[in-house]
Amino acid sequence: MSLDKILSISGKPGLHKLVTQTRTGFVAESLLDGKRSTVNMRTNVSVLSE
Repeated sequence: MSLDKILSISGKPGLHKLVTQTRTGFVAESLLDGKRSTVNMRTNVSVLSE
């Protein structure tokens, strides 16, 4: 599994997978329960590959 699209998002538990980018941010899918959520560009996000 590549760590390029695995994210840690501030304020949300667990790890998330980057699904797609939008004009205002991106869509992330939780690796815990599979739920998708939109994330604003102002949210602190860490990519595990860095």
